[in-house]
Amino acid sequence: MLLLSAALLLMSCGGAARSRKVPLGVSPHIAARADSIAARLFVSKERERKASTHRKEGIRNYLESDSLWALLDARKHEAAARDSATRAQTAAHQSSANGSSKTPVRSSAMPADEKMQIRATFNLMEAQRNLRKSLHYHAFNPQAKHYLALTYKLLAERFPHEGSFDKAAEQWEELSRLEPGEYLHFYNLGATYFAMRDWQRALQRYARAEILMLAAAAVSPERLANPALSPEAAIDSTRLLYAVYYQGQSAIKLEDAPEALHHLERAATLTNNDLILRNIAQDIKWINWDGGNIRGSLMRDSANAQLGRGKYLEVCKLYDEMLNSILQTKRAKDYIRWDYATVEYARLNRRVKAIARLDEAMQAIARDESGAPLDSTYRTAFDNYGAMCYYLGKDTARVNRRVGYDYLERASRIVCKDRGRIYLEMAELSKSNPDISVENAEKALQLVYMIDSNELKHLYDLLVEGYRHKNSPDKAREFFEKRKALP
Repeated sequence: MLLLSAALLLMSCGGAARSRKVPLGVSPHIAARADSIAARLFVSKERERKASTHRKEGIRNYLESDSLWALLDARKHEAAARDSATRAQTAAHQSSANGSSKTPVRSSAMPADEKMQIRATFNLMEAQRNLRKSLHYHAFNPQAKHYLALTYKLLAERFPHEGSFDKAAEQWEELSRLEPGEYLHFYNLGATYFAMRDWQRALQRYARAEILMLAAAAVSPERLANPALSPEAAIDSTRLLYAVYYQGQSAIKLEDAPEALHHLERAATLTNNDLILRNIAQDIKWINWDGGNIRGSLMRDSANAQLGRGKYLEVCKLYDEMLNSILQTKRAKDYIRWDYATVEYARLNRRVKAIARLDEAMQAIARDESGAPLDSTYRTAFDNYGAMCYYLGKDTARVNRRVGYDYLERASRIVCKDRGRIYLEMAELSKSNPDISVENAEKALQLVYMIDSNELKHLYDLLVEGYRHKNSPDKAREFFEKRKALP
């Protein structure tokens, strides 16, 4: 019985072996591998039909979801603009009515937006489900893989805690191996790695996309359809621009200033769009803020962010680190000294320390005979220094007139928007010495456009009093008449 069973088993095996014919000269091992590859590349008509159905539906789901999210973003921007305008109108209305009436601000949140978000989310989930199903039936369809990668990317963008850019990158990496000449895979990989903050890979993939894009233009479908079309005209110009631009952005993240500037300058030659050109110019200016020391620019941004949150002590720590070990150029150090002093003066009530910090910077700035900076970019800094000295001088003079006068006298040496007020205050503080008081008042009079009407009245009073004490009655009467003529 056992022998019979064994014989039957051998017969069945032999029959199975004979049913799979191997061509002459082909080893069974190679034939088995060929069968395996064929099973992966070629599927039955039924599986292909199911794969196609799910693929088309998944692509439709993705495109609808992407469009809905874009529309929602646009509506949010519009709603924010409307709310801002409404708040401004409400404030103006309340101000004109002395607060007697209040106009309610209508919320921009609309049920239609909520429904749209639900539809967008549903379609995104359906895109993922359908495209996965399509690849289940036909695992090597490039179009399904491409749109599944786009779906993963959109999912990660919209739901960061649930989606994963890794899955998108995995799909496009596989596609780039299957179709190494297709620039779109590398372009999408660049965008995905950039979103993942993998700056080196982003730079490499964008660079590869650019190379393939330029090479593909000569044999693009557009040129095959129209051979007279030049390769330049067949280039995907928008993606080429962004491939180059984001090489620059990736290099910025890697703190490689020369490479970043190289790519940004190239990007500027690829567009006529004013907004993009302005952004590129701002990026280049940002890189060059400390002579190409990107770390310095990054730390300045961090300090500004902390400043916006009211973290003034943390800001000062960053400023100290920048001044002591990070910044390389005098201009950048001056800029941070001014900001540091402003924070100390206005936020931490360290006014004396702030002025002392600026004194050092002021001494190194070249000025003309009038006290104005030779480099006009320092004008705002001079205005700030003058204002700080003016207010500190006034406050200090209440307890120590000599020290207060010293602060004012320092500020009077430079051209600043408060110089007229500074001389006026100096004239007030020096009334005990008519010669000095009149000298200061006359200087203030030369800058009369810097003071208001009440200050002008006080200035004439000081001149009348000063010239009277100097025994110059004619000059005293002259300014008395001017004072009397004021409304």
